[in-house]
Amino acid sequence: MSVDTTRFCGTCGAARESMALRFCPRCGASFAPTGATPAVPLIYASPPLAEARRRPRAVVGLLGLFGNGAYSFFWLWMSWRELKRIRGDASMYPFWHALAMFAVPLYGLFRFHAHFRTIDQLLQAARVPVRAGAGLLTLVFFLLLAVLYGSVALAATAGATGSAASLAPLSLLAVATGYAYIVGTGQQALNAYYGSLTGVAVPARGHALEYLFIVLFGLAFFGQLFLAAGGNALPR
Repeated sequence: MSVDTTRFCGTCGAARESMALRFCPRCGASFAPTGATPAVPLIYASPPLAEARRRPRAVVGLLGLFGNGAYSFFWLWMSWRELKRIRGDASMYPFWHALAMFAVPLYGLFRFHAHFRTIDQLLQAARVPVRAGAGLLTLVFFLLLAVLYGSVALAATAGATGSAASLAPLSLLAVATGYAYIVGTGQQALNAYYGSLTGVAVPARGHALEYLFIVLFGLAFFGQLFLAAGGNALPR
């Protein structure tokens, strides 16, 4: 395999953010002259992307829809781990990064925005005309959390009247749709970046376990909807 060393560093694999740069900002090696594309053995790009895949957006979206927060936490952890390997940044901690989004109010929104801003920056550096849209996705995540925690608060304070419980099926659908949109859009952006890498073979395929979990998560999800709808129908 070979790599275009006018767009990527031939030593560490970092993206060349500007053609005006003569030296890699990460390792200091010189970039190849603009217009020259010497074939250099690709010895750096494969290991960081060894576990990466261009996952089908529909598969990831269904997992986000049916798996809700559980799969979304996994996707955020998994994609941040891939981004850490791409950037070679030891200061990135995938588990704590993903946990902060769900467990730490307000700060979690900043971490969430940083997640998709990092993907957008990679796409911009690779000159790919696709963006995840960090601002819009952060807004969706904020609204998703508002619906989720708002319905829980209403259920705790107005359970006697059933007004909060009547929101349960609608809230579940809204939250699930929000998660599906977030992870599906994020994966589409990652797929676009992986597809732009010269000389790097990042496979485009689903995994058998993903299809299995779509079925399992789907059964659990529709079971939740049934119970929520049935609970609202009970006399009070």
